[in-house]
Amino acid sequence: METWPSTFIYTKHSFSSELHPELLRAFLSTDKVDICPLIEEGRVQPSLFIKVLPKTHPLAGQRGLFTTEKIAKDTLLGEYVGDNRLLDVAFAPPSNISDYCWVIKMNQFYLIIEPQLYANELAFVNDYRNIKEAPNVDGRLIAHRGRLHFCYVAIRDIVPGEEMLVDYGVDYWKARS
Repeated sequence: METWPSTFIYTKHSFSSELHPELLRAFLSTDKVDICPLIEEGRVQPSLFIKVLPKTHPLAGQRGLFTTEKIAKDTLLGEYVGDNRLLDVAFAPPSNISDYCWVIKMNQFYLIIEPQLYANELAFVNDYRNIKEAPNVDGRLIAHRGRLHFCYVAIRDIVPGEEMLVDYGVDYWKARS
């Protein structure tokens, strides 16, 4: 992967460095036993590729994620991977998280997915603001083999050459200001 940044180590699956995997598995488990091939095989949609953004792009010089083929609405793009941690909501989410981190409130916990060091292609889905009028991708918890995974899903048809864009949310921008 010629556009893969040297600051990341490529990984196919999320992991937890601070929480015993069995506890994390129990917390994130569900009654559903759906089998999702992309998650099972630890891959993303094969038509996705990373490229360095041109000078004409608002994020010039950074990376973005694009597609070579049409992606239909509701298509799973893959699991957003990284180091998973759980924090009690009584505590504020940590301030030492990267720009790539997702913080998801689930019941009395924050699920933190931190691809600061370990990531896959989905770490390069940018926020839609100043690029397009609306996102074309959304983050969702997907059940696979009785465990929940944070994934990106197409929320409308996406045409070849189009950049994958998500809404990082108001909390992300508040934390950055």
